[in-house]
Amino acid sequence: APFLDPLSLLKSVVFFGHAAQPQVRGATLKNAKAYLFLPQASSESNPLHVRRIPGCAKVHREAIRMMTAQLLVWILALATSPAEPQRLHPGAEALSTADAPYPLDGIVRWLPAKGPMHCPKVPLVRYAGDVLPYASAVMVHPEFAKHLALFEAVIRDTAVEVYGRAPRSIRHLGTLNCRRIRTWPELLSEHGLGNGIDIAGFDLPALRKRDPAHATTPPALRGVLKIRLAQHWQVPEHAGEVANVHARFLHTLAARLTERRDIFRVLLGPAYPGHKDHFHFDCAPWRLVSI
Repeated sequence: APFLDPLSLLKSVVFFGHAAQPQVRGATLKNAKAYLFLPQASSESNPLHVRRIPGCAKVHREAIRMMTAQLLVWILALATSPAEPQRLHPGAEALSTADAPYPLDGIVRWLPAKGPMHCPKVPLVRYAGDVLPYASAVMVHPEFAKHLALFEAVIRDTAVEVYGRAPRSIRHLGTLNCRRIRTWPELLSEHGLGNGIDIAGFDLPALRKRDPAHATTPPALRGVLKIRLAQHWQVPEHAGEVANVHARFLHTLAARLTERRDIFRVLLGPAYPGHKDHFHFDCAPWRLVSI
């Protein structure tokens, strides 16, 4: 038998017992059991081709087997066909085979640029920091919290290298926020999934005299330090020792995070529109770096 496409399968009807009266020639409630209706080109008055089939019970069983087999073939073909590639953020790159899969990769981010919107329901956890504390706890996806812990370890190591101690808090501008991307309103922000964070800076405690780094740290860097992207990412040529050290710390941190593809996939900073005063990090299903 010829293969029926899915639409034809849906239009195929086998009439049993109390089937509703079909508006086709030669079919009535009385003889509905004896007719098999298969889609076939015909006139407007006879949208379905009607054919009398002797031994209808046996033919009905055979017809059902045939259509079931064809439907299974169609389902198998659909299941084994390659998935449609993820549509990328403008300017982003596709992930490589070396990038580990992520639980939120299958969520479609594209939506109408205007009108009502909603964010998919995803699991969320309250996260205050593992390696380093945040100035206030954040609400994030559980998997993103694991990536934040890796992020904190890089901050700690870089800060110890530059300042002789780790930050006492990470200053952030928020995580969970159901909204569109401001510069691309047809895209759901990763903040809407608890899958992104905005970082404004870092606070460091004062070095104590008994700290090993106290003797080797310049006096201007021994006290409480507040590092902010808005003031210290790009400093004037003669800004002074402290400002230049802060700039070196921020740029070193950004370079190390960019090298670590296992932490964040999207890394945005002052080089990207709308990010003059903060870093944005997320794990969207594409790679985009503009710091």
